[in-house]
Amino acid sequence: MVWVVALIVLVGGWGSVAVGEDSSSLSILVVRMRVIVLRGSPGRAPIVGGDDAGAREVIRHQIEVANQVMSQCYIQVESSDEVDIVIADPPGPCLLSVGEKYGLPSSGGEVRLMIDGGKLGPWNIAGDLTPEQTARVLFRYIENAGFRPELTVGIRGPADAFARADLLVRGGEGTPAEIRRWPHESLTTDSMQSIDIGIVRLDDGLESYGVNEINMGTLEERTLIRALSSKEPGTVEIFIVNRFEGSHKQGESFIASPAGTLGDTAILDWRALGRARTAYTFAHELGHLLLGDLSHPDSRGDRRTWLLMHSRASSAVGGPRRITEEQCVRMRARLEEMGSMF
Repeated sequence: MVWVVALIVLVGGWGSVAVGEDSSSLSILVVRMRVIVLRGSPGRAPIVGGDDAGAREVIRHQIEVANQVMSQCYIQVESSDEVDIVIADPPGPCLLSVGEKYGLPSSGGEVRLMIDGGKLGPWNIAGDLTPEQTARVLFRYIENAGFRPELTVGIRGPADAFARADLLVRGGEGTPAEIRRWPHESLTTDSMQSIDIGIVRLDDGLESYGVNEINMGTLEERTLIRALSSKEPGTVEIFIVNRFEGSHKQGESFIASPAGTLGDTAILDWRALGRARTAYTFAHELGHLLLGDLSHPDSRGDRRTWLLMHSRASSAVGGPRRITEEQCVRMRARLEEMGSMF
């Protein structure tokens, strides 16, 4: 098992965490990962690295640092040469959100929209339909027009009447289609049920979730993830943006669970990457995904700021790189459930 011992050497003086069994019997569990680095705007340079090659080099470094941290638990991200690193434009207006405002039912009205420059509608929407029911009606109309809609029903937020529903629209080649309003017309004439178009604009930062959207994400976050995600089972996805709008956040995570619909996904800004060996934010958000848990030890009174999963992790020498034995056991168990490679 020389190759296992070599992983322990990587983390130097702060050692490894026992994971409740004879370490000689443990195999390395491998995390399948895909990283999407956004451009500031379509056609421009990626947010980090200066160019595509530079961006990929930055991400490879982040993976190397994360692997040094995760080796405590005999967990590694697949080789940085094997990770799918994608450089992508921010998605344009390609998603329809039904019930974005409070998940209200329909009162009845007409929907008019343009897809890839062509006028569609007006389409009649009956009254007393939930957002999901309205979205299914629109799904059929859009599909009959020759496009490929993808329906995702969200969860019911704490202040919502019903769960919101999203329709991502793709063209014949599978790329996201452009959705617009008719000139000088509202998208819907319904006085109760809202229909909004999702678009990602990074010039003012990515709109981050608040307490009410912690499991579902904001409209801008859902547009970003739904448009660019590979949806490959067992793969965690990391998105790199320039910053979060009006926020001191440097990272957010979404957990695949009945309470969330965005899968095992994290979003980091460029500042988080700059703190690779001080705050270890990349490894911290990966920890949330592997634990399937968005909470932090300090929310339960734990004051050990050298722990990786502490929300106010110390940047002093010796931290925040420690992962507890209990966390290692949970991470390994969840990776095995996800079908990790060995």
